Amino acid sequence: MSVTALAVQGHRLIQIGVALFLFTSFQGFAVPYFAAPNLGRSVHTLSGFTGVLLVAVGLVWPKLKLTLMPSRLSIPRLQRSPVS
Repeated sequence: MSVTALAVQGHRLIQIGVALFLFTSFQGFAVPYFAAPNLGRSVHTLSGFTGVLLVAVGLVWPKLKLTLMPSRLSIPRLQRSPVS
């Protein structure tokens, strides 16, 4: 797979991670108002860790030596179909 395609995929993973992390930040303000605040806090923590993980994977992604098939299997929705 070309280096630019892996870079685009890595950039998309970073974008998703930052968006999830921002969502988690706003979600933290609502945790005290949940019916079960402990459950809300655990979801808040899990979302934060997942956002950080996606950012970390996005930073490492372009450095991986993936061929075409593993790259498409790992992130299939980010592939652009050729226009005929």
